[in-house]
Amino acid sequence: MDSYTNKIQNSNYISDDSAFKETLKQVDRTKKGQFIQLTTMQNHMPYLTNDYQNTIKVSGDLTKNSKSELETYTQGINFTDKALKRFISEINKIDKKITVVFYGDHLPSVYDFKTDNDVKQAKYDQILHQTDFFIYSNFKSSVVSQNKVVSPYMFTPMMLAQTNSQVSPYYALLTDVWEETPAAEREKIMGDDGNYLSTKTLNKNTKQIMSDYKMIQYDITSGNQYTYQTDFYKTK
Repeated sequence: MDSYTNKIQNSNYISDDSAFKETLKQVDRTKKGQFIQLTTMQNHMPYLTNDYQNTIKVSGDLTKNSKSELETYTQGINFTDKALKRFISEINKIDKKITVVFYGDHLPSVYDFKTDNDVKQAKYDQILHQTDFFIYSNFKSSVVSQNKVVSPYMFTPMMLAQTNSQVSPYYALLTDVWEETPAAEREKIMGDDGNYLSTKTLNKNTKQIMSDYKMIQYDITSGNQYTYQTDFYKTK
């Protein structure tokens, strides 16, 4: 049973602070290594006006309702920032190697413009699918973050690089994908600045790496799984 279920003010969702405390509880349960996937709900829609006592105001060419929702969302993000700072502080006190990969999956779909809404929705489409992330280890002095836009499937090789871990041939391929190929989402690719690119702009080496990765994905999910018959996933 979950021990930490507190909510913030009038919100119906368990707070990120409670979710982080529950995670720390799980970390303390064993001295062995473990993988914890935490998905929080605090900043999930709907974003109601009376959820929080909002201290943040939103301006711009947005409808009144959109501004109200974004103020609630942004207030929630502010609470997350403070809870995350406490979470990292507690991790630093634990005598065990811990690495955190922190990211959001997308921005909220509450951006309604007062003028030229369809045009602006199309213009800012790719931005609405970009969020901040970081990779932090309590035994390293650096934090993996970068200006280059990446996709979530690149997080694992980034984490392995952050922790100086040995990698299998599969993760060596994913490291090439991270370092040599653009981010991709919804069958589109993005440049380092987050703008969409045409595959025609990619060089031969990048196309080959993307083709290799696509072939492995097909073999695992829909093919005959030939790679499972090799040492492709084993770390020597």
